[in-house]
Amino acid sequence: MTRNRFYLYPIICFFATALIFLVKLILEEPLMEVIQESVIGYLVILAYLILIFKMRKSTMESVLLKKIGEGNGHRKRLFWVIFILLKIIVTALVLRVTTLYFFDDDNSPIIGLPLLAIGIGSSLAVLLVYLLEGFMESEEKRVASMLNLKEYESEKAIANYNALKKQLNPHFLFNSFNSLAGLVSQHPKKSEQFIQELSNIYRYTLSKSDEVVVTLKDELQLIDSYILLQQIRLKDKLHLKTKVDSEALKRFVPPMSLELLVENAIKHNVIGKTNPLIIQIYTEGDYLVVGNTYNPKNSTSKAYSHGIGLKNLTNQYALISTKIPFFGILDGQYIAKIPLISTEV
Repeated sequence: MTRNRFYLYPIICFFATALIFLVKLILEEPLMEVIQESVIGYLVILAYLILIFKMRKSTMESVLLKKIGEGNGHRKRLFWVIFILLKIIVTALVLRVTTLYFFDDDNSPIIGLPLLAIGIGSSLAVLLVYLLEGFMESEEKRVASMLNLKEYESEKAIANYNALKKQLNPHFLFNSFNSLAGLVSQHPKKSEQFIQELSNIYRYTLSKSDEVVVTLKDELQLIDSYILLQQIRLKDKLHLKTKVDSEALKRFVPPMSLELLVENAIKHNVIGKTNPLIIQIYTEGDYLVVGNTYNPKNSTSKAYSHGIGLKNLTNQYALISTKIPFFGILDGQYIAKIPLISTEV
């Protein structure tokens, strides 16, 4: 029982006891007797409500009862109605015995009109607890959902900023325009294609960066444009191999996630004629794998990364999926595995 709920039940019992106390005073019963009965009544009602709550909690958490209660709608409802009725009868009998012990001196029978009255009261108490707990649980879920949404929006804002900042990176622009300048005079047709692919990258960044997820097909199209620009500069030092299931193309990933992984591979590895960078993108079950030959630059170089981009990508996945990405070195290759989302978030 949470602390808030622990405080709530004594408050409910206090108002119920206070109402009974006032009624007895109006009926001009002896004050000391009324106080004594009110204190005992308060403790009995509080214990009773807590007992019902504990029984409800154990019922909801019981694997056996959940299994018995499974089935079609009518069977499930019938089972739980019978179960709740049995619980009311048992708790009513317990409460009747308790009231006989504390309040009755005439040895009145257990079964009779008082038991019926207590049974009705027990039904109302059970209904109160179920409604109260159901309301509080729904409120907790609503608040948790709102917190997750705010957290996701915060992470998303950081991701959007980082994605835009990467694409507007002066070094990226400088390299792109430098490559373009060399193409214009020597390969006019290639320069036109270069400008088109560069335009595609910026259009994608501006149009997709606000999305929660995008299709893998769209992400791969972006990577084709990005690799083409990089190959103009790196030529045969950079190779991309893609093998993705057709069904996986319809699944989703966070926007700019592939670009982040490919850019990291280019940025953090030594690339030369004798050690070209080979990047592979393929599917593996419910994951998309981006692997590359591992020949890291010196960690003291300017290109050294503190993993901010990967950390941010992991945080995004924590809010939209139960699966988490993997980043590490396997069999001499740097491997990044990111979950494929089945439905749009």
